[in-house]
Amino acid sequence: MFTEDIVKHAESSPGEECCGFVLLNENLEVVVEPCINESSTPKDCFSISPSKFIDYTLTKKILGIYHSHPFSEEKPSIHDIKASEESGIPYIIYSLKTKKKFLY
Repeated sequence: MFTEDIVKHAESSPGEECCGFVLLNENLEVVVEPCINESSTPKDCFSISPSKFIDYTLTKKILGIYHSHPFSEEKPSIHDIKASEESGIPYIIYSLKTKKKFLY
């Protein structure tokens, strides 16, 4: 299941937020595409390359964007809510603290 891939990605870098895309591939399967967190403060937030975001928007079917919260609960921050609403893309957040997921 794709959520297991999100958990694995988050657990692989527990001191920083991980991030990536949840996509629908050509076989109509839900898959995870990890990205590099390009934030200057990866312990506190994530940033996906704008060029990668534009490329994926034009060439792939984005179902959501995922990221982890290493030190806080799975609830979205104000920034998460604004970014999700502005992009029109759901956010899946996994908390390393609570081991729970949240879909916004």
